[in-house]
Formats: sequence, C-alpha cells, structure tokens
Amino acid sequence: MLNININTSYPNYDGIQYYKYENLFQTPVKETLNNLLAELDCSKLCAGKIIIPTNSFRYDEVVETYIRILFRIPIYNYILYNEYVEKLLNRHNENLEFESNYVEPKVEKTKGKIKSTRKSKPANVYVRTETYNLFTGELEYDYTNFATGDSFISSDPNLLEELNAPKRKKKEKKVPKKDFGKILLNFKMK
Repeated sequence: MLNININTSYPNYDGIQYYKYENLFQTPVKETLNNLLAELDCSKLCAGKIIIPTNSFRYDEVVETYIRILFRIPIYNYILYNEYVEKLLNRHNENLEFESNYVEPKVEKTKGKIKSTRKSKPANVYVRTETYNLFTGELEYDYTNFATGDSFISSDPNLLEELNAPKRKKKEKKVPKKDFGKILLNFKMK
C-alpha cells in the first residue's frame, strides 16, 4: 500500500519547488487535477509494460503534486475538495487492483538470423570532390578514401580511374636455392 505523507507546513516548498509547480498554478484547479488523475492511470501500457507503476518514484511525485494542487481549492468549497480526494483514492485502488491482476506478456525469442547492429565499413575506393583554392581561386580536386583515411589534393581531374583501378600484384622471381654442401653434426652419447 502506498504511504502518502505530505507535510502541510511545506518544509521543502522553497523557490525551486515554487517554480516547479508554477505552470500548474496558472491553469484552473479542476483541469489540473483531472490531468494529474489521467497521468496516474496505471492501465496505460507501453510495449506490454506499465508506464508508471504504483511503486515508482514518478507515481509518488505525481501524487504529491496532486495533493499540493488540491490544497488550492478554497476551504469553503469542501464538497469539491472531498470529491477530488475521493477520485484520488479510487484511482489509487484501481491501480493497485490492475497491478495485482496484470500478467506481463512473455516475449518469445525468435530463432534465426540476428541482424547485425554494426555499421558496414565504407568501400575501399577513392571519391573526388571539387574545391576552389581560397588564395589562388583555381579549381582543385580532393581525392579521399574513407576506408583508409587517405586524402590528397590534385589539379588533375582524371586521377579517379587510376586510383580505383585494381592493383596488379608483382610476382617475385624464384631464386634458386644455394647448396652449402653437407654439414654433419656428431653428438657423442655417454
């Protein structure tokens, strides 16, 4: 059961707390209380989970805000005050009943290929961008390879085909083995 303890002497109701509730003080009391009651509804679900359970800090905070706004009802209008206290108690009891009967749906694990969350690597190719030199005003070409991080600037616009052409591997010539003669190792056994 939720224990709601509000000290009516407002020990922590300093300037910071005032500005926390200031926008709520600007709206009519009934509208604010109805909005807070709607926020306290635990039957709202998101992805099969209760958004604000009764044992959460947020639930306690909304209840405390509700009671502080409830104190703004004038004392001579006790019927309205009692009506909203009754609504808060009914909402809290409904929330407790909903939580006791609610069974969280189990998520089935799917078998199969799991999508990778890693980003794919950029292709190992050069990309050309055109730039103008700020000092001379000449058109220059910036060649960048995002896979290797290599980048250079050239005035030749036709380097892209040469840079992205497949590299030919040079075959090394086989060197004949040199004969060093016979080497004999003689180990004496005791």
